[in-house]
Amino acid sequence: MKRKYFIFISILAIVTLFTTAALCNQCSITPSTTTEKIDVEEETAAEKETSADRTEDKKTDEETTEAEEPGEKEKPEISLAIVYGPEYKVDEELCFYRVKAMVTGNPKPTISFSKDDSDSAWGKDVAQVNLYDPDETYTLTATATNSEGSDTATINISWGCPEPEPEPTPEPEPEEAVADINVDTAISGYIVVDVDAVVGGLYTYVGDHTNDKQIKAYLSFNINSISSLDDVTVKEVSVSMPVDGIGGHPELMPNVHVRVFDYGNTLELADQGAGGDFVAIFPTSNPMASFNFSTSDMVAKLQSAVDAEKDRFQLKLSLEGINVDGITDWYRFKMSNIVLHVEYEIPG
Repeated sequence: MKRKYFIFISILAIVTLFTTAALCNQCSITPSTTTEKIDVEEETAAEKETSADRTEDKKTDEETTEAEEPGEKEKPEISLAIVYGPEYKVDEELCFYRVKAMVTGNPKPTISFSKDDSDSAWGKDVAQVNLYDPDETYTLTATATNSEGSDTATINISWGCPEPEPEPTPEPEPEEAVADINVDTAISGYIVVDVDAVVGGLYTYVGDHTNDKQIKAYLSFNINSISSLDDVTVKEVSVSMPVDGIGGHPELMPNVHVRVFDYGNTLELADQGAGGDFVAIFPTSNPMASFNFSTSDMVAKLQSAVDAEKDRFQLKLSLEGINVDGITDWYRFKMSNIVLHVEYEIPG
């Protein structure tokens, strides 16, 4: 009986022991779970703080990189060199250079030039200098600056382009002039061929005589007022001879011949023969009211006389052929009405 009681008590003790152990295990689990949750929340907050600190540090590092280069800080040093030019710009008539600044220093220096005619078109480290006259010079100054100090360099710029050709001085416009020159009656007149007579005075004649020989008119003009000038250019020459009277039928002799004939200071019988250079021929098929003529040949002949500084320009006029009728056939001209008209130019 005692043995059975002992066994019951032993079994009850074992059951009690296991029940207590189970309860103790449940108690230990609950505190452990709560502690882990608190630790996780604290760790998450710490990680967020650490991440924020890292982000701030990274931002600070990036700002530091932008402001300065890695390494020790250095005061700037600057030098200048011509990298382009001299070059001549024709349309603006200027000679230009481009100058580059070579710079060292930490933080990276800023550069300023005393002059940049390109307005930084070639970059912050290149300046252009324009010169507008071969005698012009310019001293370009460049300064490099950073937090550690500054440095300055200079370079002398002078004209190195071919000198521009001076604009040609325009020639002054020539002055135009006109001269109307009357016959010099002292050495003008007419000669009847094979008649021992040289006639001057109020009139001159062109045609034939009662001996059916030619009558020739000789006209002398004093051109000293023109030939005494320098660099005269004869532009136009004409002769005006109004007819003062007509005898017989001079229109039956078909043409008038005009020659330049320099017979000198006196008119002599020896001058009645052939001679002179043709400068004009014009018809007389109808009775004429005047002899007016102008040709390029006469311009050339007067130009030659002016260039030779001659005082006289002389003409000989005759009719072509003979009207064989035993009477005078002529045109008469009043000396005072005969005019040599000259248009010319002289330098301005």
